[in-house]
Amino acid sequence: MTKTRGIPLGLLGVLVGALILWRMQMVSGMNGDVYWQWATGRYMLQHHALITRDPFSYTLHDRPWFDPEWGYQVLLAVLVNLVGPVAFWLMAAGVGTLTVFAVAAAARVRGAGYTWAGLLAATTGFGLFFFVRDRPQEWSYLFFAGLLALLAAARNRPRALYAIPPLLLVWANLHESFLLALLVLVLEVVWALVPVRWSRFSTDPLPRGPATLTLLGSLAATLVNPHGPSLIRYAFLDSLDSRIGNLIAEWQSPDFHILLLLVLVVGPIALTLFWLAVCTDEKVDWPLAVLTGGMLTATLHGVRFMPYWVIAWSVLASGFRPWNALDRRSPAWLVLPLAVIVGFTVLSGKSKPPGTPSAEPVAAVAYLNRHPGRVFSTYRWGDYLIARGIPVFIDGRTNFYVGTGVLGTFLRVANLTANPDPTLARYRVDYVLWQRGTALAVFLAHDPAWLTVYRSKGTVIFRRVHALP
Repeated sequence: MTKTRGIPLGLLGVLVGALILWRMQMVSGMNGDVYWQWATGRYMLQHHALITRDPFSYTLHDRPWFDPEWGYQVLLAVLVNLVGPVAFWLMAAGVGTLTVFAVAAAARVRGAGYTWAGLLAATTGFGLFFFVRDRPQEWSYLFFAGLLALLAAARNRPRALYAIPPLLLVWANLHESFLLALLVLVLEVVWALVPVRWSRFSTDPLPRGPATLTLLGSLAATLVNPHGPSLIRYAFLDSLDSRIGNLIAEWQSPDFHILLLLVLVVGPIALTLFWLAVCTDEKVDWPLAVLTGGMLTATLHGVRFMPYWVIAWSVLASGFRPWNALDRRSPAWLVLPLAVIVGFTVLSGKSKPPGTPSAEPVAAVAYLNRHPGRVFSTYRWGDYLIARGIPVFIDGRTNFYVGTGVLGTFLRVANLTANPDPTLARYRVDYVLWQRGTALAVFLAHDPAWLTVYRSKGTVIFRRVHALP
């Protein structure tokens, strides 16, 4: 039998899925949580110890702080020290690229042709597009895709299960979403013990013994962390805390006015229904279908689950026939120039150097570094202040502030639902760094207790005029 020659066209899909993540990272710059994550990693490297009490705020200074993402923070700080600002691209787009490759690998293991696997890899890239940022969730997407790839490989080679407990050990020390992996493994054990064969729904269950040992080994692996069993309890309670969803946009339902988000939900659903209607003799992988349905439900409740939904669906869809039989190849002289054209098209245009802040008030914070004092600033800018060594009233560590009263106090001042002066005086605030044109900025501009000392296009700094008693 003659071996098929040429380069699979599906590699172009993998290339597109990866490069759009790099393009997004190159034009967006740094923002949000990455600053306090980076600062936390630097702090732990400097002090050679895990952070257990808050060193960054003046409102809750020295209060006990449970930090489940310590591993990511140290990794980020170490990588920045080793390779410089490009580390921020590697920890975002680089990890996202590995996720795209992992989905393509899972698709191939499940029997998808190169072309179909490439299209699914491109879909994964678009699913990660709005979420490719420097934060530990990026690693959870990679680990989730890797877990599904290992489980797919274990259908034919049970030894692939040996890699899952080490994966969970690393995952548990980077991000608390490792609970999702434990849930997936629980489902696999259930299917192994009670195989489902109903109508079109069936599965090739994992061997019962290895599946059970993998679950137990993975559970034990998650306990190998500085927090011990408390980590599982924290992760579970955190996932049920509805107060966070009321404050953070990504914990809320998707904004379907954004066309890409709409397509990423409606498109896979429509394609799945079409496959079920047309290919009536095809079997449905029951465990994977349940997992995918669960990720869809989670996504409709919180857009932050979108990447998990797209990854799970892409792995499920890799078993769709006749698309999984696609395996078109072309000569290298055609595919390689196409790859160059795709790369140039996606990556060309203006970009920001790695490590460039996207919309943070760099000059204003430099002013505050030269004029020390307590600063009251916006929720988002608090992260940047931490990275610049300035204590904050509040920052992006929402879990840390929820239930303390500080978050509610901040919102009352920020939204001007109460006179801000008593609160700012009680916390002995010297400067207010705020956005120009907002209600609080207008109020303080007319408040004789405050003087405008810095103004830029979008930023203003007020300094207290009257000394505090």
